[in-house]
Amino acid sequence: MLNSRLVVSIAAAAAVLSVASSTLGQNGDRSGEVQREMPEAWKLPPSPPLDPPQALEALVVQPGHRVELVASEPLIGDPVQAVFDAAGDLWVCEMRGYMPDADGRGEEAPVGRIVRLRDLDGDGAMDESIVFLDRLVMPRAIAPAFDGLLVVEPPNLLYCRDLDGDGRCDDAQVLVAGFGGLENPEHAGNGLRYGIDNWYETSQHGQSFRLRRGDDGRLEIETRRNPGHGQWGVARDDLGRLYYSPNSDPLIGDAWPKHYAARNPEAGGLAGVPRRVATDRSTWPIRMTPGVNRGYQDATLRDDGTLRSFTAACGPEIFRGTLIDDAVGDAFVCETAGNLVKRYRLDDRDGVPVATPAYDQQEFLASTDERFRPVNLTTGPDGGLYVVDFARGIVQHRIYMTTWLRKQVEERGLAAPIGLGRIWRVVDEDAPRGVQRRDLAAMDDAALVAILRDDDNGAVRDLAQRLLVERSATGAIPALAAIAADAAVPTPRRLQALWTIEGIGGLDAALVEAAARDADPRVREHAARLAEAVPAYRSIGTLERLVADPDPRVRLQAVLSMGSLPSSEALPALDRVLAAHAADGDVRRAVLSGLAGREVAFMRSQGDPVGGGWLAEGGAAQRRVLRDMVDAMLKRGRPDDATAVLAIAADWSDAAAGSSLLLLDRVAARTKPDSKKPRRLNLRGEPAGWSMVAGADPGDCDPRIVTAARLVDPTLAWPGRPGLEQVVDYDTSSAGLVTRGRTLFAHCMTCHQANGAGLPPLYPPLDESPYVTGDPERLAKILLHGLQGRIEVLGRTYDQSMPAAPFKKDADIAAIMTYIRQAWDNDADPVTPEFVSQVREATKDRLQPWSPGDL
Repeated sequence: MLNSRLVVSIAAAAAVLSVASSTLGQNGDRSGEVQREMPEAWKLPPSPPLDPPQALEALVVQPGHRVELVASEPLIGDPVQAVFDAAGDLWVCEMRGYMPDADGRGEEAPVGRIVRLRDLDGDGAMDESIVFLDRLVMPRAIAPAFDGLLVVEPPNLLYCRDLDGDGRCDDAQVLVAGFGGLENPEHAGNGLRYGIDNWYETSQHGQSFRLRRGDDGRLEIETRRNPGHGQWGVARDDLGRLYYSPNSDPLIGDAWPKHYAARNPEAGGLAGVPRRVATDRSTWPIRMTPGVNRGYQDATLRDDGTLRSFTAACGPEIFRGTLIDDAVGDAFVCETAGNLVKRYRLDDRDGVPVATPAYDQQEFLASTDERFRPVNLTTGPDGGLYVVDFARGIVQHRIYMTTWLRKQVEERGLAAPIGLGRIWRVVDEDAPRGVQRRDLAAMDDAALVAILRDDDNGAVRDLAQRLLVERSATGAIPALAAIAADAAVPTPRRLQALWTIEGIGGLDAALVEAAARDADPRVREHAARLAEAVPAYRSIGTLERLVADPDPRVRLQAVLSMGSLPSSEALPALDRVLAAHAADGDVRRAVLSGLAGREVAFMRSQGDPVGGGWLAEGGAAQRRVLRDMVDAMLKRGRPDDATAVLAIAADWSDAAAGSSLLLLDRVAARTKPDSKKPRRLNLRGEPAGWSMVAGADPGDCDPRIVTAARLVDPTLAWPGRPGLEQVVDYDTSSAGLVTRGRTLFAHCMTCHQANGAGLPPLYPPLDESPYVTGDPERLAKILLHGLQGRIEVLGRTYDQSMPAAPFKKDADIAAIMTYIRQAWDNDADPVTPEFVSQVREATKDRLQPWSPGDL
């Protein structure tokens, strides 16, 4: 029989080992990085949940405002988004499956819900919770649409309706698939913000959506590609501009509607999509915040233990309500880990917004409660600002959690309970108590038009716009047109009237032309976009006139909109734009955006040297256009495009030798025929005229062209060409690493993008980056330990924190290095696992990310 003292000792040891095993080797730990011990002054006692009155008492809001409780458990639990419908009900998306425990076990359980809240007595607090939809797995986003609700439940976007009036969903239509969020909830699509142009916009998802009712009563969906930036939440302002908050960047925005930047990503996108709106990223919590994931790093926390700058920015909102008088047009951003909501003033500078903190070393709303977890914001139909509070101890997902944070989770009991949640309402201190409910859905079209014209609440105007569009309210068009034409009406409302007409399907060339001649450049800018919705033969003249507008934003938007027209109108017009403005880099990018997939037709029709086209034989600006165009075509990797480029080079070899040489030079830059590993260029067939150029005697053709053609010829492959099997994409010894690295690169795509182009000015490109193709030891050091500080890549400055790669094996580090060093336009040598091991051993004492100076 065992001694009782021995039994107790074994039990105690087992308990210690259990805690130790749960806190060591977390997924977010960076190889070789030592996480310091918590300073005694930062150690906090356990953090039990507060009940709603206590949580309200813990909130501190700026003087002149007050906070009210709108809803809490048991009406809601684990809310991540809240939206109002046209009837004034509040819908809440509950991600109850998120991190059920500190290890994230059981996230796949179908416990997510969508509930509808109702305030039955008008006091502003919700009284009734109706479960509309349950048994969901990690639902991420909701939005009212038609007579139902859009719901993102990965991988699907659903349209859900209650057909029998019992309050529960009994009809669900899958509109589109492609949403992530099951394996990695922090990096997947969400949002569903109704935009001024009648598209539902997303964050961290590469598509936007537009809906219409089909003849059979079902919804039909149209998709539009976008660059997919953001992280959690998307906001819009009165002019329709979009904003996002990706973690350490509290507010980024799009200088231009983002879908234009996604039309031709191989051409480099558009400058300012996205762009940093807020450069001041400082945060000022009112409690010590050691429980942040990288709190062990010197740069994360101040000496007093408070969060120095944003690390969990999300859920932005541009306030457009009426009950915070001095805040209309300001940006509010959640900082979940810092237990606060920050407020920024937004000012337009040269047509783009710039954010500055509204308070000096203070925040708009903060809490002394560690479990105050603001994750989303919205403007209510009453005019207040609504704050969605996740009310959890843990908000960091297991994929990224560090040992530093896990220890605190264990020691302070942060893993439980779950299932709580609050929604708060912030208004002016003297704002009336209670909420006067308005049912817009019950209003007729004339009443909705009056709201668009007269209501000061932008969120209510958005509801009116959506309802009129969904109703196809053609009878409202004359009244909407009158609003659009009335210069006494505030510009944002005039714009909404125009886009409402567009959504109804009633836009005509006369309305667009009138807007294009408006005195307000913002109206003219939107007129250029609206011109895309009328027949091209009617709108092309308007757009060509706007290209000469005195306002630079109007001019560039006109060029972008030209690129949306059919080729018969777009190509000649874009040719004339380039002929006049090819030296303007922004114009070149705008033109290339609209030429995606049409470059061959453009070169043949506008660049025909026999017809005197400027493109085939021009100056430095024209050559730059041609270079960028061909580079984008070759990056796309389509055999038809590559074949056409070489055929055009052959065709131009006599009459436009300079341009022919330029085309061949770009092919050589792609295939690298003089390198140790020439790249194969796959063609559809032998290019027309190619053999006559490559096989010509120097006396029969420009000898420079013959030499250039013969240089690239061995890298060309087409079906039936002898020797095809001798040309390979990569060194076969590295093929396995490339394959593995391509799979692992999925972890990097959110920031650096699938095409390696990054998201300037936030995340640098990997394609043609010297940090990637240069010294492999430097790259290995960055992947092993991370990089922090200001760097310059391809002429642009970036200032972000690059974490160490989340891979523990040297073979995986070698694979990702080999892949990115040989992907896209990169052609650097492969890297072996043995090399990575050597770098790891040599830097094993490294405790912090590298700085650019260190490297």
